[in-house]
Amino acid sequence: MSNTTAWRILRKDLKLKPYHIKLMHKLNEDDFDRRVEWCDTVLVRLEDQDDLLGRIIWTDEAIFSLSQTVNRHNCVYWDSSNPNRTFEADNLGSEKIMVWCGVWAGGRIGPYFYTENVKGDSYRAMLETFVFPKLAEVREDWQEYFIWQQDGAPAHFAKQVTELLDETFPEWLGRRGPWDWPPRSPDLTVCDFYLWGRLKDRVFARGPRTVDELFEVIYEEFHEIDQEEIRKACASVAVRCAACVALEGKQLKMRKDYS
Repeated sequence: MSNTTAWRILRKDLKLKPYHIKLMHKLNEDDFDRRVEWCDTVLVRLEDQDDLLGRIIWTDEAIFSLSQTVNRHNCVYWDSSNPNRTFEADNLGSEKIMVWCGVWAGGRIGPYFYTENVKGDSYRAMLETFVFPKLAEVREDWQEYFIWQQDGAPAHFAKQVTELLDETFPEWLGRRGPWDWPPRSPDLTVCDFYLWGRLKDRVFARGPRTVDELFEVIYEEFHEIDQEEIRKACASVAVRCAACVALEGKQLKMRKDYS
């Protein structure tokens, strides 16, 4: 059967529609208030600090795998209404790379490749030997200018890491940091709602077949992303914060605009 015939049957004869798989973090009971509080703080501060979102360095780690499991960007379910399908993938034995990246409105840092699981000591070592020297090259007052952002992953919350951040930045965003980051909020951080999806689409479109190839392609594609795209993604946090407040802290994927 040709693709055209299959498409005609699904769309015209059966009147079905294609739906993508969506992943969504489950929120705990007190997460809603914490998300609204954080978003309110951003919106209030933006009234007096219009460069606020441009100064935040959004950071995160992600796994890139050579596994041939389902690609949810290309896989759709045909149904008369959204089936809200989920998929459990078994990636045991697949070759993976743990990648760290940081972006802000005016630039980027990375990628940094971990050779082992991310722990407090390895994360701190990355900050001291890789990140901070590069920020010093960007501008002299980097410690006072930038606001560091990270999520609540255990390695980020290690005492040796939080002590270093306290010594380095007057203000940073993170779990129990000077500016507390709301847990389970990937829809509010640039790396999660923009960067990883954009980067993985570019990387896997080139079809790397080996780990060495994957390293090379990740590095190249990260630096090929248009900085104007990144700037717009950073600026869009304000719109997302307003939407989160309007939704009383619910996930933004509950709203069609952010699906």
